[in-house]
This record gives sequence, structure tokens and C-alpha cells, in this order.
Amino acid sequence: MRSRGLVLLAAALGGCAAVSPPPMTVRHQGPDPDPRGTIGVQLVLGAAAGPLAVDGGVGWLLQLRYQATDALQVGLEGGRAYNVDHGADGDTNQGRHPLQLNVLRLTGRYHAATAVTLEAGAGGGVADTGLTWLTGDVGLLSGGTFQLDGGSALVPYGGPTASVSVPLSQGTGLRRSKTFLGMGPDQRAMTTWHDVTIPTTWTVGATGGLGWRAAGETAARTSLELSLLFSEGASGAVILGASAAGGVDTPTR
Repeated sequence: MRSRGLVLLAAALGGCAAVSPPPMTVRHQGPDPDPRGTIGVQLVLGAAAGPLAVDGGVGWLLQLRYQATDALQVGLEGGRAYNVDHGADGDTNQGRHPLQLNVLRLTGRYHAATAVTLEAGAGGGVADTGLTWLTGDVGLLSGGTFQLDGGSALVPYGGPTASVSVPLSQGTGLRRSKTFLGMGPDQRAMTTWHDVTIPTTWTVGATGGLGWRAAGETAARTSLELSLLFSEGASGAVILGASAAGGVDTPTR
């Protein structure tokens, strides 16, 4: 059986790798804090696939953030991912594959040292099959800022992340087959199907990216990012993701 993965809003569901969707952990802002009072809005577009029987997907994510103090930032993220490897209804002989995943996540970032930021998030999601889940995550991000002529800057960044995803309801899920080879004169084989239970899933991984920030108080920013995640539930799944982001930072005072 196949599993499925969607990152930007990373998810992996299925028979060979039945895991609960891990949270979205795109990190396009980079490690440096914004000036106190800054409100940031950013749109992220992404795609993902896996080398080991993981369906491909695309998705979008809208990020809102507020720099509450010199070191502390809070935010809210929401978006949707789409399975691109199945038909209009997602039905296969393995059950119904989710075609859409909707997610929401609260975030917090603490600027612990120069170019070092601690991250945490809590959220959840729901798939069109009725699968629902809650997530929690932590991460560390570091990097640097290199000023360019005219006041703009390049911002390379990267770091590890870890998360847990706990399913609340299974919805109309997938199935796993077992085939028994026939013995005796008739030599007939028999195949039976069993529901797949999505387990609590732990995920570890890393991201790296390169951002550009324009000059000025109300500054545009854009970035490209790559992700590698490994999820472990009842079995494992490897997910490779790539995403691009663009947004605007606006000071409020």
C-alpha cells in the first residue's frame, strides 16, 4: 500500500507508513527578530513528495505574526494542502485517500541570542475524510544577515525541528491487505482487508533556506526553503519538501 505526504502542510497517511500529519514548520522569516511592534503577513506556497511510496502534494499557508517585545514574537498560521496523486474522489482499493487537509497553528518565537531563535507551536487540523488531529512542535533556528548595497539584505538560515501529532478521530480511513497463499489440492489464495489505525506520530527533521529582505521600514521579503522530515508512528515515512514565500513587514509604532 501507499502512503501520502503533503508539505507545506506536511502530512503522511496510508498503509505502508500510517502516520498522523505532522505540523507545518516552514520557517521563512529567518532567525532575526523584527523591530518591536512590527506586524508581518506572509504567503507561503509549497510542494512535497517522498522517496518511499509517499504521494505528492501541494499547498498554501498564510502566516500572521506580531513582535510583542524585543525578543518575543507570537503568530497565527492557517492553510490547506492538496493530494495530487489520486483521482477526484480519492477512492482506491486501499480505501479513501484524503484529498484536502486544513490546518491551523499558534506559534511563539523567542530570540535567545544573536542569530539564534527558539520556536514552539501548537495546532491541529482536519482532513476531508474526517480525520482530525492535534500537534505540538519545538525547533531551533540560526543564521545570519548580510547587508547588500542599497540597504537590502540576504538571510541564510536553518535548524532542526521536532513534533508530535495525536489523532483525535480516524474518519473514513485506509485499509491494509493480507494475502494467504493456498495450500492443498486447490492452491487457492485468499485476500482479506483490515482498517488502518493512524497512530500518534513523532517527527524529526531539518530545514534550510535563503531569504531576501528589502530596505525600508515597511519592507518586502521573499525566501526559498527546503525541508527533510522523518515521521515515525506504526512505521516510518520520509518526506521531502520545498516552499517559497513572500510578504510584507509593517511597523505599528
